[in-house]
Amino acid sequence: MCQSVLNGAWEEPGVIGIRIEIDEPNITVLWRNAPVLMTKFQRHETKEGIELILHQTGLRYEQATSDYATLTKLFYHDGKLEMVEEFPITGTSSCTLQKTENSRYGNYLIVDELLEQLEGEWESEDKIYQLQFHKDVLILEGRTCPIHMLQAKGQRGGRYRIVDQDSSHYELPSFYSLEYENGVIYAQEKILDAKPVVIVFHKK
Repeated sequence: MCQSVLNGAWEEPGVIGIRIEIDEPNITVLWRNAPVLMTKFQRHETKEGIELILHQTGLRYEQATSDYATLTKLFYHDGKLEMVEEFPITGTSSCTLQKTENSRYGNYLIVDELLEQLEGEWESEDKIYQLQFHKDVLILEGRTCPIHMLQAKGQRGGRYRIVDQDSSHYELPSFYSLEYENGVIYAQEKILDAKPVVIVFHKK
């Protein structure tokens, strides 16, 4: 089997959780798009498939002082990647990953060339909120957040998503989501125990 059969991104279809990115001999394991293991591996080929022998196996959240689990097995066969984890309390867990064309942001393309359309100051129709964009940075209530503009694959026109460059952050400061379409920004405000409220912004 050629090296390229392992290279690429792997996810469990329909599940937001584990993602594995391979560029042999390097491997990155992510949980909800946050890296929990970055190491190298060696391949051991058998009649059944390819076993990936990782140099390190501990899974650890960023800034944590100890591992939350151990990756005990990673095995490729028949176009799938079988993963087995061992947790201190709950024991063994396994899942089957498949190749994906999704980026860490999902089924989207990064179209940062459109960020220039956001450049400047924006105000909500109720005059309560102010947004400011400078290059690839969103400034809101004194906080700054590096951003990307995303376009759904195959999309022509329509709305574009504005997201945190850190793909493990599924929301932006103060908002569930920001979307841009035809010179207008639509934001969903976070409200506990109620449906998000849509706020409309126009450039000042």
